[in-house]
Parts: sequence; structure tokens; C-alpha cells
Amino acid sequence: MNIPSGITFIERGWLNCNQILLTSAKDAVLIDSGYGRHAGDTLALVKQHLGPRRLSRLINTHCHSDHIGGNAMIAREFRCRITVPEGEARHLKPWNPEALWLKYADQYAPRFEFTDTLMRGQSFSAGGLTWHAHAAPGHDDDALMFWNEKEKALISGDALWQDGLGVVFPSEDNASALDRAFSTLDAIAALKPRLVIPGHGAPFADVAEAIERARGRLAAFAADPARNARHVVKVMLMFNLLERQSLRLDSLASYLAKIPVFRDMNERFLHCEYSQLAEETLGGLVKAGVAKVDGTLIRPLIRA
Repeated sequence: MNIPSGITFIERGWLNCNQILLTSAKDAVLIDSGYGRHAGDTLALVKQHLGPRRLSRLINTHCHSDHIGGNAMIAREFRCRITVPEGEARHLKPWNPEALWLKYADQYAPRFEFTDTLMRGQSFSAGGLTWHAHAAPGHDDDALMFWNEKEKALISGDALWQDGLGVVFPSEDNASALDRAFSTLDAIAALKPRLVIPGHGAPFADVAEAIERARGRLAAFAADPARNARHVVKVMLMFNLLERQSLRLDSLASYLAKIPVFRDMNERFLHCEYSQLAEETLGGLVKAGVAKVDGTLIRPLIRA
């Protein structure tokens, strides 16, 4: 994979988003900071790849917990600027754990103060390249992705991965958020990137194929809101499992009933007993090879 000079890509597991360092001779800009409980690991990785450079700025693609969890520690260590998408500012000041998925999905991110904001149509220079901010609604309606025309390179956040994209929550009409996610895929296709650097997974060049796979997944969810809700439950439960590294098998149903995101999906779309939801969700994770039952515990089989 031919990644342009000036871009250092740090691939993480699925609990943490990837980190992207845009480096020049003396300083660097970091894109996204990973999950809060792994902030020490993020800091060590950033220091390793920075070398003698100064980290001058941290920019977030969006403000979900796995992208902002290291912000507070990075800011303390480097005293760098923190830049967030303009639309996210209202969730950060005042701090709103509900809007950031923290209370809603039982996730964690230390509070931090941002310095400034970035909006669609604006640009910044880093790594010897100019990056243009494009709106990337769907997974997060305030999200941005960053495009460099010279290298035809796109930092996509969770708008597109090689084999998917970030979850898009169903709604009663099952259209609005999915429509916005489709529009984001259309915008990526129009840019014709030669390289996508995603928020999760490896960088990739087979962009047209990835877009078609993502469109197919969204179309299936548009046709069946309940299927989308089941997908959300599986993805969010796997995230929680990666954070904790184990969950008690006998408490899974009560955990699903307690956490708002699971309760919301069940009460609005699935309408089943929580014991049934626990059995079906766990069965799906085991069948997919991402979790296992180990005696009385459920454990992840993929890297956090």
C-alpha cells in the first residue's frame, strides 16, 4: 500500500480507532485519539512515531468515545490544540454524556476542552499537504472526513471502511440517517480516491468495491429496520465486551435490559424478551468468530 510520505498510519484494534499522524520535519498533527481506557497506549504509540517532532494539533473526525477517548491525556502531555467538528461543539460545551454515546451505550471518555472547530468547506495544512474537510453524515451526522486532492487520499473516519462503515441507527421511518449515509458514500465515490485511510481496519485502494459493499449493507438495513436494530445491538455489545474483556453469561440479559441503547433498539424495533435477545445476539457473535463462551464468561476473540 503506497501511503504518501508525511502520513504515518497507526492501526489499532476495534475498540480503538486508528491514529493518523500527519508529519513535517518539526511538528505533526494527529487525527483521532482512541478509546479512553487505552489512552496510555495511544500516548506511547504517538510518542514513538513522533520522534523529536512537536505535536501541535489533534483533530477529531467525530466525537464518539473511540475517537476522543485519548484527547484529555494527549492535551495534557503535549499542550496541543484540540480541534473538533463544528457540529460537535454543542455536545462538548457543556459536556453531554448522552449525545456522546457515553451514558446511552455504556462507554467511557474523559472530559476535555477543545480549542477550536472545523467545518465543511474549511481546510488545514499538515504533513506537507492541504486537507479539505467534507461532511460525512450517517454514522454521526456531525462527522467530517479529510481529503487531499494532490494524493487523492481520503481520511474517512467511520464513513467508510474496507468492509463496512460505522453503525447507522434505525429510525421509525428508517430513512433519514440511512439516506445521509448513502449520500456520504456518493460523495466519496465522486472524489475518486486512490487511497482511503479509515478509522478502523487497514488502508485500502479498492475503493469502488468497498463503496458497493457498504451500499449493499445499507440497502439491506433500509429494507428491514429490525435487521438494522439487531446489527446495532451486536456491534454495541461487542464494543462493550472489548472494553471489559469479559461479561458474565448469566447476567447478559439483565445487562441488555439495563443499558439504554439495547433497550431502545428492543423496545422500538425488536419487541422480544431480553433472554431471547441475549441468546440471539451472543449466538451471532459466536457464529461470526468474534466472541466465545468460556465457562461462565463471554470473552472476545478479536483485538481491542
